[in-house]
Amino acid sequence: MLIWEMSMSACIFLSMRGAGSLYTYQSYDDQQRTQIQEIKAYDGGIYRINQVMNRGDIRAKDEQEKNKGFNLNESMNFNYWGIQEYTSLLKKSQFRLSSNIGYYDFTERANRFYTSILPADSLLGVKYLLLTEPIKGLESDLPFGISNGKKVYKNPYALPMAFIYRENDQIIPGESDNPFTYTNALYSKLIGHAVTIYHPVSFTEICENRHEIYEINNGVDPIYAFLIWDGPYRQVSINGESSQILYDSGMFYIPATGSQTRAIDVDLSDDIRMKQALFYETDLSALKEISREINQRAAKNLMIRDGEISGTVEGREGDILFLSVPYENGWTVMRNGKEITPDIFAGCLMNIPLEEGENHIQMTYHIPGLTAGAALTLIGILLLAGNQYKRRKQ
Repeated sequence: MLIWEMSMSACIFLSMRGAGSLYTYQSYDDQQRTQIQEIKAYDGGIYRINQVMNRGDIRAKDEQEKNKGFNLNESMNFNYWGIQEYTSLLKKSQFRLSSNIGYYDFTERANRFYTSILPADSLLGVKYLLLTEPIKGLESDLPFGISNGKKVYKNPYALPMAFIYRENDQIIPGESDNPFTYTNALYSKLIGHAVTIYHPVSFTEICENRHEIYEINNGVDPIYAFLIWDGPYRQVSINGESSQILYDSGMFYIPATGSQTRAIDVDLSDDIRMKQALFYETDLSALKEISREINQRAAKNLMIRDGEISGTVEGREGDILFLSVPYENGWTVMRNGKEITPDIFAGCLMNIPLEEGENHIQMTYHIPGLTAGAALTLIGILLLAGNQYKRRKQ
């Protein structure tokens, strides 16, 4: 009965969440693993990789099934540094930072990745992207094939994961309902003066048969839309050709067209109303110049590994070492042999104030509670053994 019940449960679960067949699963797994290994062999540096289409999306029978599987842990499965995750206990600081820069979700369950957001990915050190559709500004002339319908693109605007910037009076807002202006504030803080990567673009709004239609003036650089409505997922048509399901609202890329406008059509039936609609164009020349300047300040003598960051950084009074690494309670940070508490950038990432001259940085990560947990386990075993000994003696 037990074997029968477990077998039936497995069949039902696989029909809902599985890949459909062992061949389909193995084919996706083999292709994805090979693609990641090729990137690592091609570039042995320190960087992150991002993708939008995951296993659950590739196998989806129609648009409504996409993004339902939350297959966001492929970076763990295929052993690369990514910016997606799905856990039962999501780290709130990481969720809020990702949400504030465009990977939005108001349920605080998982950030939504409908498209690659170039300024957001660049800020987090994403150097390579696995995409089914290109985004203007990315480099595609790379020696990689297409795997699972995904092509490898290089992001020329990616910031280093560790660099130095000067303390300044630029202000980062605590919370923001506009990811475009929030991202502008982050880059302004890192560069030391006000910069504008995102520019608002003019658009026309048309309400027609419970559809919200936006006609956006066509620009030369990437344009992103950020939509929020007060209801469940909606179907969105882009330029009258492609459509996708957006859950809980979010940001997505609007490809250029041959006409003077780009169009967005949102089905708002069932008495759902649009709460916010923002359209901004990315200034690639500004992003390129910022990336060039910050890359010149990269901390080249710093090694970043899983659970360990070490090296020597030259600094002056007022310099700050920026690390694109989220702060956790398990980090121990040593500067010139003394333990310090890092400052927190944008409520999530680590900043280390530098001293004049050489700064020897040694950071190690230990799982919080691991030693206490092991000790309690040992105590439990001893108590159990003692109890058994006592019962047998009696």
